[in-house]
Formats: sequence, structure tokens, C-alpha cells
Amino acid sequence: MALLTELRSLQAIETDASRRRVYTSVIADIEAVLMDKNQETKQQITRGQMEVVQSLSGKSASLNSGKGKVH
Repeated sequence: MALLTELRSLQAIETDASRRRVYTSVIADIEAVLMDKNQETKQQITRGQMEVVQSLSGKSASLNSGKGKVH
């Protein structure tokens, strides 16, 4: 986030219009990556929570894979 703040500060003082557009593009790209990463993290948390619920309810494939088998 400090990087984005610094880029925005530099963009604000930039006098060349084409360079300001580059700052805008770079800032947008960084924000998109951060949003994707945030979404991915939320999905991982949700998957982890679902695995816990499934294991507690006895429906986890990983915990029940050997159930009923004689070795």
C-alpha cells in the first residue's frame, strides 16, 4: 500500500501528461493484482472452513477415504 501511495504522490506532481497516464496504468495494474490476491485468499479461507465443517460432520473425503476397508 505504501507503494501505491508513493506512486499516487509522484503522479500528482508529474507535469508530463503521457507520464501521468503511465502512472495511472501502473497503479491500476497493481490494484488489480491486489484485488485478485485478496479474492484468492478469501476463497482459500472459505475452502479451509468448508473442509473443517465436512470433517466435523463426517463427510470429508480425505478423512473417510479408508473407511470400511480392510487392510
